[in-house]
Amino acid sequence: MKKALSVIMSSALLLGSFPLVPMSSNAADNQYEFEKGTITSSGENKAELAAVNGASGGKAVDLRDGGNRVSVNVNASEAGKYRITFRYSQPYDEQGKLQNVIINGNNAGEIVCENTNEGEFRTVSVNADLKKGSNDITVEASWGWTYMDALIIEKGSFTNYSGGRKLSNPKASAQTQSLYNFLCDTYGKYVISGQQESTWMGSDNYEFDIIKRASGKYPALRGLDYMSDDFSGCNRRAVSWYQQGGIVTICWHCGSDFSGSHTESMNTDLNWDKALTPGTNEYNNLIAGMDKGAQALQELQKAGVPVIWRPFHEFDGKWFWWGKGGADNFKKLWRIMYDRYTKYWGLDNLIWNLGYCGDVNSGWYPGDEYVDIIGSDTYVNHTNSLVQQYNKTAQVAKKPVCLHENGPIPDPEKMRADGAKWLWFMTWHTSFIDSNQFNTTDYIKRIYNSDYMLTLDELPDIYHYGNAAVSSDAPVFEIAPPETLRGDVNADGSITVADLVLMQKYLLGDKSAELADWKAGDLCEDGRIDVFDFVFMRQELIAAEETQKQDNTQKQVYSYDPAKKYAQYPDSYKNNIQQKGTVVKENYNGINGNNSLNVYLPYGYDKNKRYNIFYFMHGMWDDENSLFHKDNGEMQRVLDNMIQNGDIEPMIVVTPTFNKTDPENVWKEIRQSVIPFVEGKYSTYANSTSEADLKASRMHRAYGGFSMGSVSTWATFENSVDIIGYFMPLSGAHHWGSGNADPAALARAIDKAGLKKNEYFIMSATGTSDFAVGSLSPQIEEMKKLSQFEYTSDFSKGNLWYILVNGGEHDWFYVRQYIYNCLPFFFHEG
Repeated sequence: MKKALSVIMSSALLLGSFPLVPMSSNAADNQYEFEKGTITSSGENKAELAAVNGASGGKAVDLRDGGNRVSVNVNASEAGKYRITFRYSQPYDEQGKLQNVIINGNNAGEIVCENTNEGEFRTVSVNADLKKGSNDITVEASWGWTYMDALIIEKGSFTNYSGGRKLSNPKASAQTQSLYNFLCDTYGKYVISGQQESTWMGSDNYEFDIIKRASGKYPALRGLDYMSDDFSGCNRRAVSWYQQGGIVTICWHCGSDFSGSHTESMNTDLNWDKALTPGTNEYNNLIAGMDKGAQALQELQKAGVPVIWRPFHEFDGKWFWWGKGGADNFKKLWRIMYDRYTKYWGLDNLIWNLGYCGDVNSGWYPGDEYVDIIGSDTYVNHTNSLVQQYNKTAQVAKKPVCLHENGPIPDPEKMRADGAKWLWFMTWHTSFIDSNQFNTTDYIKRIYNSDYMLTLDELPDIYHYGNAAVSSDAPVFEIAPPETLRGDVNADGSITVADLVLMQKYLLGDKSAELADWKAGDLCEDGRIDVFDFVFMRQELIAAEETQKQDNTQKQVYSYDPAKKYAQYPDSYKNNIQQKGTVVKENYNGINGNNSLNVYLPYGYDKNKRYNIFYFMHGMWDDENSLFHKDNGEMQRVLDNMIQNGDIEPMIVVTPTFNKTDPENVWKEIRQSVIPFVEGKYSTYANSTSEADLKASRMHRAYGGFSMGSVSTWATFENSVDIIGYFMPLSGAHHWGSGNADPAALARAIDKAGLKKNEYFIMSATGTSDFAVGSLSPQIEEMKKLSQFEYTSDFSKGNLWYILVNGGEHDWFYVRQYIYNCLPFFFHEG
């Protein structure tokens, strides 16, 4: 490289100079660019400044790993409430990414960065207090992997609603549209009081009379429930409330056949694939059950009663059947009901209320055309404003936001002060209002008489309210042109020899050589481009090359033992240590129904960091608890000691089960259910659980097993080597128990995945006294003969190794020893 640069340099000495064309840009006073801020990194993948099409100034900060941060200092003209709007691009994950907002060292909540196309930017806002003068605003990567471009601060408190006053159903009745107009007008100005009814306390108005006696007021909104097929009773009370000028909202606790009550709503009996496929018996049964609710709502339609319809609430908590199928199935279910009710039944009296749980998990939103109001709920032990939950809910979509269920009522003064602009609250029934330690008689009196709260007597004629227009108040970012990158004369976002060659041709008078950015070529900053600029560019390129060489030299290389021999772990590894990890029991709904697994989290597990992950399958007559519970939990203590002593990096270890399928086919559940569940919840190197991201992170994922779990390991290699890089089959051969080992099938799987020899690794083990040795050893010998495998435990040079232990038996004692011997060789390549 230096020689090439010297030749070009000698040619350039003959060149003249050319005048520079100036370039400038301006930015709004209240707009701040993240590329001007301070970047700090704690993750393995460091945050960095990146050239991004569509970004203001041409650059944005790529947050990448959790824990990474970018901070900017902003100037507030006065102290008070501000809206802070962030401009971002997030092309990584269809499910969205969460980031933390920290203002002057204090947590200001989370922002949800929804998925975008490459080069597409969106905005998301939070309300927060700023002090007069200098303020530090930090975006900290939670799920990371988002480009942060710029932010705008605006004095005042704003709602996120800017979607106009048109309901999702264009054929909504006039009274329903009128109610929605009122709700939209009220949003951000007042909070509507609400109360869920009970039906078993001896009075239709049990909770409402308690509130009336305490405050002299009735709530404006009444919550009802179609559970236990109480259609006629609910409708009778709904009509009565409507006739009093109140607002009606209805939910439905029921089983997957749309019968029963809360108990049945917790079932896991739905076959989602069949139930969502038109023409199947399961689909027809689903529609038949769903239609019971439509018939009941049609009665209210005929009575002229608009209903805020709140089906499938708390879906993202996944405790009710309608959420247990996951986000994609829920969205299909919601859309099926929406279309069935609005198009088939022609229900024009519904305002569709999508009710999240308090976590407001991303990826569950069915679309603007299916939703009118966003909500979330929570049951806490305080009366604070829930502003962080409000902000997170408001980021889902530009819709009004309600607190669709609550225990203690948020204090209206705190809501007003914090900017938690809940459209309404709705306290749950019985003990939450008749004996709650927070919702006391005095507190209810104060709440219902607050000038910030709307009660039944304070409602206008909401069903003849009119249809005023509304305009968006969303801030407009000024998109500055890309800033000049010193030396980048071809404007490709980097400085390379190509820039040097282009400048040489330009200075030699080559008419085909056009500089894309004149200012970038003026390295001397004297207003001209000449040979001296060329000299500076050459020097900077040489310096950059030397820096890269130093960086490459400094990278640590793992020192492999090229012929690994068996060794037992020290007795001290059997002991508990202070820095011990945690084993978490998890339940999930997979392709074979509800199932369990265990997750080992290393000491100090941090969701903002990324971890390698090792899945380990048990043998016949065992289960997901065997590895961590055999011999009084010794394997967990061994892992703790291995991490503390530097044998392995902190990692996640997962023990699933094949007991609802079989070892040869459990790979399907591992691929389709286990990995998406675990890596969707815990922090690994997968940016998301999409197939593309699982493939991209495969060298940070391992799978192993003992006995029939080893059989599952070979089957998983054959069918999922495209998403898993490391394998540990222990005391069990390919097709063991069902047929003969077929090493050629493993080779074909490699070729099908298009993998190179340094992109998959197998470390296997058994003992000479283990009855599996008679089938496993011959299989390994056959694999050695195949071109796809290089036999050595130095995984920088090969990809297959086999440890044969003299006297080793088919026993969990040896399983722990094998893991101790093999696991340190994983996760160093790729």
